[in-house]
Amino acid sequence: RVAVSLEAAALPVHPAELAHHYFQAREVGGARKAIVHSLRAAEASQAAHAYEDAEAHYERALTALEIVNRDDAAARCDVLLALGATRWRANEHDPRSTFVEAVELARGLASTGRLARAVLGAGGRFYAPGETDDPHIGLLEEALAALEPGDSVLRVRLLARLAEKLVFAHPPERADELAAEAVGMARRLGEASGLAAALMGRHAALLHAEHTHERRRIGEQALAVAGELGELELGALGRHWLLYDLAELGDLDEARRRQAELDQLAEKLRQPLYRHSSLTWHCVWAGLAGRFEE
Repeated sequence: RVAVSLEAAALPVHPAELAHHYFQAREVGGARKAIVHSLRAAEASQAAHAYEDAEAHYERALTALEIVNRDDAAARCDVLLALGATRWRANEHDPRSTFVEAVELARGLASTGRLARAVLGAGGRFYAPGETDDPHIGLLEEALAALEPGDSVLRVRLLARLAEKLVFAHPPERADELAAEAVGMARRLGEASGLAAALMGRHAALLHAEHTHERRRIGEQALAVAGELGELELGALGRHWLLYDLAELGDLDEARRRQAELDQLAEKLRQPLYRHSSLTWHCVWAGLAGRFEE
């Protein structure tokens, strides 16, 4: 009754309040409403960079789904995909397991799109130099094989991520080939978010020092696309890797300017990953200046 009264009120009501009250009914009609409002509340929390709150809203949506229809694998998979992304942003202990469950559901649904998104999520948000994640490489290849033939944004993203994962594998040339294929496909599609992912994959594939100048050029391109899209997270990650290029080239004045931009984005996003990245680069400058105690 409280939820119905709030929904009928003339004043605006936050979806989190409606979700809370509908959920308390613990019956199918209320649970259906709780799912709708929980998802809206999660999106609002994401926009406010309140990732822990968003996580709680997605978890409530999953519980409400159990009340409505525990056999609705498609709906559960979709919520898990959103929940997993939120857990990465909040720096939870094991976001990957959320995507692993989504992978299994997507396989059962024979949903190639969901499988691709789940596999991409399971790989995290950035590549770790020095590591070759063979299990995840297998998942990426499975998702690529399952897609319909032809160009698509999901294929671009999978190719780019596979290139990142193969940077330290053998033969190393395969990473470069996959990244170049991703960039070419993204340009044919004319889709900016796919192009940004492809450029980041290409940047990773050119990690060897002999490619530093080209890597910097690609990094600048990726940042330009991120700016066009208004993608703050991509802008932060792109600046982190551009700093790597600039430091390697010895262009420290430009690197410090980009560092200031990264600091601002890290503060705005309030995600542990980017705050960590920002702090790490401050440590680099302190070390170069001989301020070892700092």
